[in-house]
Amino acid sequence: MTEESTRRSVRVRDLNISYHEAGNGSETVILLHGAGPGASAWGNFHQQFGPYAERYRTLLIDMPHYGNSDRPPDHRNDTVFYTAVLLDVMDALKVDRAHLVGNSMGGVIALRVALDAPERAGRLVLLGPAGSLPLFTPSPTYGQQLLRGYYQPPGPSVEKMKAWMSVIVHDQALVTEELIQERYEASMANRPTSPPAPNAMIPIWHEVGRVKHKTLIIWGKEDRVVPMDAAFVLSRLMPNADLHIFGNTGHWVQNERPDDFNAVTLTFFSTP
Repeated sequence: MTEESTRRSVRVRDLNISYHEAGNGSETVILLHGAGPGASAWGNFHQQFGPYAERYRTLLIDMPHYGNSDRPPDHRNDTVFYTAVLLDVMDALKVDRAHLVGNSMGGVIALRVALDAPERAGRLVLLGPAGSLPLFTPSPTYGQQLLRGYYQPPGPSVEKMKAWMSVIVHDQALVTEELIQERYEASMANRPTSPPAPNAMIPIWHEVGRVKHKTLIIWGKEDRVVPMDAAFVLSRLMPNADLHIFGNTGHWVQNERPDDFNAVTLTFFSTP
């Protein structure tokens, strides 16, 4: 299963939405990427795609403005809009209900589905979801400052991308020149044509008490984008949530610890 051989496209809301699909299980898992420059569904979750597809119908979806999906002139990083797009994609692909795995911005989208259309969400896996409330760490964090400043004057650069990739992982050996160049080129291909939506990344922690779905919250102890102390607020507020913290791991848990992440999440999905 390669990036190209599994790529599909569906049209919703006058937008072409790119996604990857594999597996034919009776249940569906949808994986939702974050908002980092150059992010895509494949880049965030290619190490989960094969193992998940052995058991489930597995969909990796590029949100508008990311990957190979269209870039409308507005709604950039608007998680309310992205949630509506996701639900329309699920309708088009005849997915009545799916387990949702969301990294950073994707975690907000997963929570938004659970809040706005609870019957469409199965179990939730939230990886350092954006909009969380840290208890002790000043905001914005260093990682959030890098993220906000990436496209600001004097504009994107390989150096800015190296700084961003270095902050989202704890193991710096993963930050290869090839990865930096690949993400930099992707960030230029998807360079925004408009500022973020006014309601982009609305903090969602104050609503999560209404989410009744079985949830696994996952955090990297060394996360410098959304710090680990925010995990305790979510796990305390969500009535049906478990918390798993990965040591020596940053914001990109699924790529730093793919085998451990896959084992933990697949067990979570399959446990009665």
